[in-house]
Amino acid sequence: MADDFEKQSSEVFDKLQSLLTPEEALPAVEKGAKLIQARAKSLAPVDMGALRNGIITDAYVENSDVVSEVSATAPYSGYVEFGTGPKGAASQGSLPAGIDPLPASAFAQKGWALPPDVAEKLGYKFTNGQAAQPYMMPAFLAEKDKVVQIVQKGLLDAVSRAFGGGV
Repeated sequence: MADDFEKQSSEVFDKLQSLLTPEEALPAVEKGAKLIQARAKSLAPVDMGALRNGIITDAYVENSDVVSEVSATAPYSGYVEFGTGPKGAASQGSLPAGIDPLPASAFAQKGWALPPDVAEKLGYKFTNGQAAQPYMMPAFLAEKDKVVQIVQKGLLDAVSRAFGGGV
């Protein structure tokens, strides 16, 4: 699915590349990234808010390419997205459509004891990990078609401005 998104995006950029500079395309690409960011923040599980607040975007021009990134910066964000331990491995079969499961070898096969200070805070001493709670990939999958439309409209608007509104 990501390949279709990249192909559609690439076709749009190829057609309009001769009419626009990358800097003119940047606002539309950034707007698309912000849409995915907003959806990811709405889907992210919240305890203290650090995971949600750490979902950021960046859009920039690199070697004439317009690039945008939506990142989860909390150090544990990958553990939340994909799960951990035996519970994470078991949850791979129930991921939303479009998300490829990780192989079982990516997970600890046995539970583990928690450090005493953590165990005291949580009230238990042993864990089998946590199930996956995807929020980044579902956000991308939910918004990718809208992002293509946003970028297309932004580019067409830029072309129109370049021709004095005559396109």
